Amino acid sequence: MQAITKKNGKVTIHIPSDGIILSRQSRDFGARNEFKGIIALITKEANFTGLKIDIGQKLDVLISPKSHFDLNPQIGEEIYVTLKATSIKVN
Repeated sequence: MQAITKKNGKVTIHIPSDGIILSRQSRDFGARNEFKGIIALITKEANFTGLKIDIGQKLDVLISPKSHFDLNPQIGEEIYVTLKATSIKVN
């Protein structure tokens, strides 16, 4: 994963929801931070749906009810996760 930071070593990252793109196919535009993953868990809440996506590391992603309806995620399904490098916050 690539991010804009001066930090080294083990870090924690946070990515705002507008910095994450989920899709069923590779967006094929050369993004360095595009990962193919598997949906490992789906947690539906009143105002959002939580997805745990395994890209080699586990990502916890929150999506809106509209995004849940449009994407219709299923456990075990392949999904592409694209992270905007300028949105990645490193702690």
